[in-house]
Amino acid sequence: MPRGLRASRRPAPALFALALFTLLARTATAQAPPAPRGRWHFQVPGEGGFAYSILFSRGAGEDETRLLLLQGAERLELVSRQGGTGSDSLESVRNGATGELFSRRLLLSGYAAIPGCEGVKSPDACLIFSGPNGTVSASLAAFAAQDAPALRTRIAALTSEKFQVGLFGTAPCFDRVLELSSYQDDFLGLVWPERFRHRTGAIQGGASRVRGCSFDTGFGFPCTEAERRREETRFGAK
Repeated sequence: MPRGLRASRRPAPALFALALFTLLARTATAQAPPAPRGRWHFQVPGEGGFAYSILFSRGAGEDETRLLLLQGAERLELVSRQGGTGSDSLESVRNGATGELFSRRLLLSGYAAIPGCEGVKSPDACLIFSGPNGTVSASLAAFAAQDAPALRTRIAALTSEKFQVGLFGTAPCFDRVLELSSYQDDFLGLVWPERFRHRTGAIQGGASRVRGCSFDTGFGFPCTEAERRREETRFGAK
């Protein structure tokens, strides 16, 4: 569902992450990413454990939140951006090994002239899914209609089998922490509800904040010298 229609969720282990996500913009575009204004790194222990970083940036009229996820051999880069009006957002997931990108644009209003959205009637929302195999547009209500399974099949076909295998391998992570869970309901869960369907009360938490500059560098987002100094101040020099 659109952000404003969601039920409230329990906060993530790090309290500042909740404050971050009250402001965050959940869209992604093809433009070069702005320099992060804040970055945090977490480790989730135990069976199926994983690591992830949050990089938050604010640009001209847009906010961006980038999540870097590593579980075993799977590496994902999840991006969300949203403009100042809050009515047009775009989210994406990129496979770190292949570079394949799958995105979903969500328009809550002002979409009458957008190709693919002409038939959507207000107050419904229009969604545009894009992948290496093309684009599919639909109204939000269409995912609850009788032919929703066929629509989901068309959208899933925008991605490769290899992309889906890698994405599905990380699916258990999305119910572990709030930051990842927020990608489910009106993005991944619309296409693959059997894999990504947020379950109330499923957020387990348990994430610990740890040093992350080396981790982020492995994704192509190295820390600045100032950020490295702050990391050393918090965690000590290696």
